[in-house]
Amino acid sequence: SQEFRIASPTDGRFSWVGGVYLDQQEQEIDRTVIIDGTFGLPAIVMKTILGGGNPALGLDTFLALSPAQVGGINATTPVPGTPFTLQSLYDATGCAVGAPTCADYTLKVGVEGSTKFQRAGRVSNWSQDTNSRAVFYQGTFNLTDSIAITAGARYTEEEKRSHAVMDLTTNSTGDATPNSNGVLAAIVAGFNLGYAHEFDESRSSNQFLPAANIEWAQSEDSMFYLSYSEGFKSGGFNSVDSQLPEFNADGTRNNTVPGKGFEYDDETASSFEIGGKHTLMDGAMSVNWAVFTSEFIDQQVSTFVGLGFVVDNAASSSISGVEIDMAYQVSDALRIGANVGLLDGQYDSFPGGACTAEQASALLGLAPITSSSAVISADGCTAQFNATGAQNGSSQDLTGGQLGAKYSGALFADLAMPLSNGLIWMSTIDVNFTDGFFMTGDLDPIDYQDAYQKVNLRTGLQGENWDLMLYGKNVTDEITASGAADVPLAAGSHWRYIMPGASWGVRVGFKF
Repeated sequence: SQEFRIASPTDGRFSWVGGVYLDQQEQEIDRTVIIDGTFGLPAIVMKTILGGGNPALGLDTFLALSPAQVGGINATTPVPGTPFTLQSLYDATGCAVGAPTCADYTLKVGVEGSTKFQRAGRVSNWSQDTNSRAVFYQGTFNLTDSIAITAGARYTEEEKRSHAVMDLTTNSTGDATPNSNGVLAAIVAGFNLGYAHEFDESRSSNQFLPAANIEWAQSEDSMFYLSYSEGFKSGGFNSVDSQLPEFNADGTRNNTVPGKGFEYDDETASSFEIGGKHTLMDGAMSVNWAVFTSEFIDQQVSTFVGLGFVVDNAASSSISGVEIDMAYQVSDALRIGANVGLLDGQYDSFPGGACTAEQASALLGLAPITSSSAVISADGCTAQFNATGAQNGSSQDLTGGQLGAKYSGALFADLAMPLSNGLIWMSTIDVNFTDGFFMTGDLDPIDYQDAYQKVNLRTGLQGENWDLMLYGKNVTDEITASGAADVPLAAGSHWRYIMPGASWGVRVGFKF
């Protein structure tokens, strides 16, 4: 990135700054996902589980076709359009390619690399090139000695180009070697783990972003301001390798054309804010406050789907709140302070939110369903369909759903006591607190972090050019999470990012 600026002197009644910003980025992700169909269990154990207690009736991997499916293939192949068709393995006469006669090619249940696989996986590469450029200008005019108006704008143009390729693999030919086996593809698709594809897409956007504010210095100790600003977060392409290709009306796939969800749009926001900064008690106390309201259009929401996080756009959302922070010098040695934020955030419109695992299970109870079925939703989750009328996803309406925590803040106290020989004894305690919040984009109540508070301590000695500090973080050992998601291939199970519990340490610093 590179920025060039030119600015006027600031001692006049009017001052300004303008410039050009250039940015170029290259991103690349190589990913391998391997699914162990045996769960790492001995063959006899898996056969017993999958055989309902009788190992003679089971297979050693769940990545396999059932006897009924194998029979269906042998009975219908090479009729196109049937499930699990192996059309690519047959010639124009219906005989297996390379086989002496048609009778020499018959699928059998439980043949490794043919109708069952110990492991299945996918290898993928995702790359994205981004080029953006912007011009900006801002000017400040001092109406009086106490009132100033600032206005400006920024114009940005951006182009992104993405290349995404994913191939299926299996242990029988190598976990990192692409394999176009039709049965493998059918089994992987049956578990909603994606289709082999190669996408080459590009997008461009441009944004004009104005901003303005007015400041009033009422006195040397008080200043008020009112501001309006607009911003944006650029759109892009999802890097998850389970992205679905486009389906035609006859059920065939365009493996070079991405389906809905590969690309997401720019997020734009506009915000009004009014606030003040004040010094009280002859400088011993400072108080800052702000009241704001923001509206987001096409807000980008990240949800864990399948084996990765997918970004989608909510139609609109709004956030309003109040923020206050203050500090008070009680004495030469003691300083205390607090800050708190009150937030009211919600999705104003989000009809395409992801369904929770419980909702998806309720919808699964209606299967099989098509676009012409009388009932296509359950527990607030509605099925989505492709061009053939077959189900290819689901969504729920999250309009009115909560965004963020309703309150958060911190309290602190700093103590600095002079000792002999120029030493200073320093101690700090701070308490951070927050209300509960949802950790997933589908607003699943299971993935909700309850309200909590954490206490941090620090104490030690400081010399002229050194310090020795003992510190403790989260000393009350509060166990909390910062994120969560559904466990892949284990519907109803969830995992969380757990934050560290209590931790203690010593820090030694020396300046030279």
